[in-house]
Amino acid sequence: MKLICLNLKAGDPLIHIDRVQSFAGKPIVYEEIFLPGARFKDLDLDALNNWHGPVYAFYESQFATHMVRAEEKIKAVSADETLAKHLHLQVGAPLLSVERAAFTYGNKPVEIRHARYDTSEQHYENKLN
Repeated sequence: MKLICLNLKAGDPLIHIDRVQSFAGKPIVYEEIFLPGARFKDLDLDALNNWHGPVYAFYESQFATHMVRAEEKIKAVSADETLAKHLHLQVGAPLLSVERAAFTYGNKPVEIRHARYDTSEQHYENKLN
């Protein structure tokens, strides 16, 4: 389904990024990000790791890719073993699952993101302008 959402064909390159975001030293978000390899062909993990601003600003400045809208689906889930390990939680801990498809001009999908949030000590807040 993720590949279909990006309008990729068999054999097209796909970039898959797993990342953990922390707040005050505590991991709170585990993300899987999928990008079309052709658009982001020179994506360098070191550059992404050294970027300290919003990832969409990184896409704009490094790849001239402007996100103009996004669609999200949100639901409650339980942490499986992998999520519990990455977020330092017990298996079965409640998480917020956010699935996002982000689009650039011409209604072209350029990012699929599946994030799981530990919201036990904070809220999920989203400001997309």
